[in-house]
Amino acid sequence: MSLMIGVLLVLLLVAATVAGWRLSGRSPPPHRPASPYPHPSFNDKREKPGIAKQTTDEDIHNEVKIEPLHDFSWQDTPPLQLRPFKPKYHITMAIQTSSPSELIIMDKNYLDRVTARKAILASHPKVVKGYIPSGIAPIRELYAYLMATYLPTRYPTMFSLSPNRTTLHNKITSCLSPVSPLDLPPDELLSTLATTIEDDIFLLLPNPATGLHRCVAFLCCHPSGFDPSTKLDQTLAGIHGPVPSYGKIGASMEKFFSKLEVGKPVKRVNWGLQTHKELYTPSGNHIHEHEVDSLTEEDREGIDISQTRLRVELQTLTRLPGTRGIVFSFKTFLYGLDEIRGEGRGEELAVAVEGLRGGNAKGMWVYKGGVRWGERVCGATRCPVIFSLGPRAQLPFAMATKGSDDDPTTDRAESSPTTKEAPPLPAAALSDEKSPGVRRAEALASVLTKADYVFIFFGVFIIAFAYGLDGMLRYAYQPNATASFSKHSLLATVNVLRSVIAAAAQPTSARIADIFGRVELVCLSVFFYTLGTVLEATSQNVETFATGALIYQIGYTMIILLLEVIVADITTTRARLLFSYIPNASFLVLTWVSGNISSAVLAVTTWRWAIGMWCIIYPVCAMPLIISLLVTGRRARRSHVMDGYVDPIKALPWGKFFAYLFWRLDVIGIILMIAVFALLLVPVTLAGGFKTSWTSAHVLGPLIAGFTAIPLFIGWQLYTPQPLVPFTLMKDRAVWAALGIALMLNWAWYMQGDYLYSVLVVAFDFDVMTATRVSSFYTFFSVLTGTVLGFVVYKVRRLKVFIVVGTCLFMVAFGLLIKYRGDTDMSSRAGVVGAQVVLGIAGGMFPYPAQASLQVALKHENLAVMTGLYLATYNLGSAFGGAVSGGIWTQVLPNQLAWRMEGFNNETLATSAYGNPFAFAKQYPVGTPERQALIDSYKYAQRLLTITGICLCVPLIAFASTLRNPKLNDEQTLKEDEPAA
Repeated sequence: MSLMIGVLLVLLLVAATVAGWRLSGRSPPPHRPASPYPHPSFNDKREKPGIAKQTTDEDIHNEVKIEPLHDFSWQDTPPLQLRPFKPKYHITMAIQTSSPSELIIMDKNYLDRVTARKAILASHPKVVKGYIPSGIAPIRELYAYLMATYLPTRYPTMFSLSPNRTTLHNKITSCLSPVSPLDLPPDELLSTLATTIEDDIFLLLPNPATGLHRCVAFLCCHPSGFDPSTKLDQTLAGIHGPVPSYGKIGASMEKFFSKLEVGKPVKRVNWGLQTHKELYTPSGNHIHEHEVDSLTEEDREGIDISQTRLRVELQTLTRLPGTRGIVFSFKTFLYGLDEIRGEGRGEELAVAVEGLRGGNAKGMWVYKGGVRWGERVCGATRCPVIFSLGPRAQLPFAMATKGSDDDPTTDRAESSPTTKEAPPLPAAALSDEKSPGVRRAEALASVLTKADYVFIFFGVFIIAFAYGLDGMLRYAYQPNATASFSKHSLLATVNVLRSVIAAAAQPTSARIADIFGRVELVCLSVFFYTLGTVLEATSQNVETFATGALIYQIGYTMIILLLEVIVADITTTRARLLFSYIPNASFLVLTWVSGNISSAVLAVTTWRWAIGMWCIIYPVCAMPLIISLLVTGRRARRSHVMDGYVDPIKALPWGKFFAYLFWRLDVIGIILMIAVFALLLVPVTLAGGFKTSWTSAHVLGPLIAGFTAIPLFIGWQLYTPQPLVPFTLMKDRAVWAALGIALMLNWAWYMQGDYLYSVLVVAFDFDVMTATRVSSFYTFFSVLTGTVLGFVVYKVRRLKVFIVVGTCLFMVAFGLLIKYRGDTDMSSRAGVVGAQVVLGIAGGMFPYPAQASLQVALKHENLAVMTGLYLATYNLGSAFGGAVSGGIWTQVLPNQLAWRMEGFNNETLATSAYGNPFAFAKQYPVGTPERQALIDSYKYAQRLLTITGICLCVPLIAFASTLRNPKLNDEQTLKEDEPAA
């Protein structure tokens, strides 16, 4: 039966989804003052503050040894053919090691370039060069090194020193330049460099007051879309201010600059496109968000493809040994699109252009100008007859093609650029590329304003308030419901089934959110939540009630997952924990009012209406979040950042579409997972009672089938291309340790919590309101503690120490629960309340921090799936806990009741106490022998449960101890995306 329910729920899940979707760091060291006459060689030994490894004079000498090119012919040397583009644009430092010999690159364009630079320098002197007083020393040091040492040594066929070594002879331009930096003022030094080399240079020094690197001098004749003079005296953050998502790497760049060693230069490559052939471009190459609406169709279509160029910068970072200045130099290369197509890489460039919309740099598509020239460029690089069509030719603009960050090759034979048919299903949709839902989430995040954040988090809070209150009340109503069917002991069975379905629904829901989108999953949650609630409220037997509970659990599980994913989508790693508690903030109030509400509702009506009213309340409360996401999505589309976020799988025929969903959702894996855990765990809760039935067919059969399904499930997960459980991501201890915590936490918690409400009412004689409130203490104090901890973690940027302390405190709480497990005296009542408080404080210190620790170690593409797996493991812990607690309860309690009540000469007394303990407690108040026998029986069973729980705390602490302890930052994840220039 469980297997059939699982299959039915999977089919409902897919059908509802398809119908709705198809139709619709340490501070840098202070700067060391430069010497009055900085004319050193690179052999000088200087202190390197902030750099762990110290080098000797001999080391530096060996590291910066320049290899001469004695037979170099610049006229015969073609420019470097740099093709750094990849399918997705990721803003990373993408640093590669370099050689001191490769500081300056020469080729056959040298004479034309330096001649043009001379003209640029004459026309725009204040734009292309400048310095502040602190930049004079590094200018002189760099000039002396290049003119006296590097150029004549590296390129002896192009440069030579006079016999007295005071003048550099440029054999190409016939210019003579002094090599001493004291012979010319700083402005002239920059001008001489500008006409001697074709590299542009920015010199940076750390600010003595703040330690942040700032530009102290520059020489830039080939700017790309910016005025170089505005960068003078700016920090790295100020220099890169307009660059989208620069904050993701800003702190890393500062740290890297402070640790860059003398003689160990590094290089990187940056690329873009421009619609002209000019190297001097102080404006026009970049587009800002406020300029998008002013673009006309002529701007987008009137592009002269024959003039359009791929622009690539080869950038180098070098440290000067004397002034400790950073030399940021770059040489610019221009390539025609016909050249790219001639190499057979036109399709690859088109994919990379479209990939500007993806990656981790929100807004890069707009910033680099893709919103203006993207369609024309992609059409040109794909279509072999583009140059005969003219600048206004209309060409199809496919969204994506085959390719990945790891393998940038493409299958060009499958593209059909000359037709207007719907593009084929991209490989990205069937591989580990960014999923459509992830890409759309990133597009939405790129246009979020402060008001959007407020409304989204408000919507998150409202919907969480609704399902939180409902969950607390329904947890209290469920024992009454099962008891009304005279099957209170099946409470554990229902809870186990809910946990099993939730475990399967979590990763499945994550896949749905990645494929279809976040807002679609909210709507799907409303559907299942409402349907399950209706079934529960109208059920006439425990089987129908359980079916409704399972369907409701799917909707409940979906929204819990989605809220955590939305928070992770738009928050930084250091703020993740704090904002993760927004969905739970309502429990700070609900804990104190839920008891009043539950008692008030049950006083005037039955549990049926108490549950049924939520099929109206929940959809209404979901509307603010749905509307916020829809409004933000509409703005993203109007801002054109959604232009490339088309879902090509919508164009597939229905048969292929369902085949795609079958593999992507891993339907077989879902069925096998439900089968394994349902068949193994549910029989444990059914085998007990007054007549144990371990050898009965309805118990033994499912157990055998469940054990048989285990190797089938594992084998399938290793075989299928899109496994429900991605084992490849679980090798890192940052992942498997967090999953272990999730498993052991709920397993241990359910040892004391599965029957907690019943124990509070029966064994401690709390009224309904108090019992509901005390059973909610864990939630209240965990949220309160976690919220405070979120502020602490935001400041200290560490998680592990709090997680370890929390797990240890969790064990302490179980020690209290072993001591206080029953009786109606004041000390026992106070003891169980105190134990719940300690348990809640511990629960605020490690479950959500463990989840945050897992999330920050993942790439954004894996965030939803692994968060779903974490919550699935959490639910598996609930299933194990429910199974073990249910097994102990059904095996132990009936025997204890029969033994303690056999002296009352009433054969039905123990049976009625076991089947409906709440009615029994009302019939036999505290002080009667029958009630005391019931209390003692509950105490005995609860003792075994809590001892089991404290034993489970041992592996819980062990998992916490094996976690990583990274330092959190202001980026969305600590996991670096695949590097791209």
